[in-house]
Amino acid sequence: MDESYYYAVSALDINGNESDPSEDIMVNASQRVNQPMNLNALQVNLMSTHVAYNGMAVSEVLADIDVLMCNDDNGNYYAPNFGVNQIGEYDLSEGYYIFLNGMDNQVFEIEGTNQSNVIIPLNALQVNLMPYLLEECMPTEAIFEGITDNLLIVQDDNGLYYVPSFDV
Repeated sequence: MDESYYYAVSALDINGNESDPSEDIMVNASQRVNQPMNLNALQVNLMSTHVAYNGMAVSEVLADIDVLMCNDDNGNYYAPNFGVNQIGEYDLSEGYYIFLNGMDNQVFEIEGTNQSNVIIPLNALQVNLMPYLLEECMPTEAIFEGITDNLLIVQDDNGLYYVPSFDV
């Protein structure tokens, strides 16, 4: 359940005189949500989340699973068994490739607040690992509406493609 909080702002001058308070400002506290993550063994998984919580270091986000390697689209890697962490903070505006250690699929949950108003930068002339920040499925055409003239190919981690110039 969302909770609403009301605040008023006033200022103090150097002499300690307080101004009149502002109009009330309403702030809605987002409901805490859980996002389950299902990662498959023996394949590169494309992972993103729409949930933020305190401590967004990639090592904390992935602490409950056995990761062999994780990388972003800037060439940064997280390989905990080798002491490598070039990623640092988990960025909600990025997607990540994750390859698991072992032969078993792994499941974990991220608990925090829904972060649906994230700006996703897309860089020209490179493969972008784009996050999916919605809680429900949406048609690919609708997600990329308005920028299809600037896209060559969109691919998911199951090998499916969207090629707007060929209506595929």
